[in-house]
Amino acid sequence: MERLALAEPVAADAEHEIGSYPKNTERLALAEPVAADAEHEIGSYPKNTERLALAEPVAANASRETVNIGNIVQHLVDRSIRTVFNVRLIFLTYARRNSIATAKGYTHRNLIPWNRAQQLALDVVTIVQRMPNTWSNAVIARQIIASATSIGANIAEGHGRYTPGAHRNHLAIAKGSTAETDSWLDLLRRSGYLSEEDEARLHSECQEIAAMLTSKIRKLEHAIPSRTSTTHEEQVSYTMDDDASSPPFPFAPEDYQSSDE
Repeated sequence: MERLALAEPVAADAEHEIGSYPKNTERLALAEPVAADAEHEIGSYPKNTERLALAEPVAANASRETVNIGNIVQHLVDRSIRTVFNVRLIFLTYARRNSIATAKGYTHRNLIPWNRAQQLALDVVTIVQRMPNTWSNAVIARQIIASATSIGANIAEGHGRYTPGAHRNHLAIAKGSTAETDSWLDLLRRSGYLSEEDEARLHSECQEIAAMLTSKIRKLEHAIPSRTSTTHEEQVSYTMDDDASSPPFPFAPEDYQSSDE
């Protein structure tokens, strides 16, 4: 009973506190302006019409941009297909002509630049064999023999390739090896292992071989279709005759010697 009596004021105070906000009417009254403001804010964009109106130009621009990107991609694909077709055409024509020309006797062994390169390599080997057997001479000998023999080897390998690009690459390596050989010949003259007369003769031979290779490299460069053009369709920039008796491009009949020479 005493405990219940003590609890009554608490209950009365609690009832009074709860009664001060009957059914939370004042809190609801305070919340109404917030709800009204929220309703007003939502009502200012009925069904988000203004936002949709603002989004329409963006969507239109995105659509146009997508169309432009699609056109660019299609253009690049078309260019790639044309390039592959032209390269394949060059490959087939080049391979056919080389195969027929080789059967007709136009081989690298009859090619004048190859024979002159082989003779140059033989002269270098002969010179090296006369040099004293020292450590420094052994280093020079390995270098000059490697460069001199590389000239004819790359001419032969390029002659047997089936694309102008591969052929040009090997001729370019042969030309570089020619310049390297000429440099080692100059060092041998300075070292006293090669006379000025022999060095001048071999230097002239290197220059002539390099000039022949440069001429063929430039012709092969024109035979390779450019992939950088954006205004015209890629086309084969050279023609190959169907005459099977002619040598493989870029060589001419005068670039070969008869088999009995």
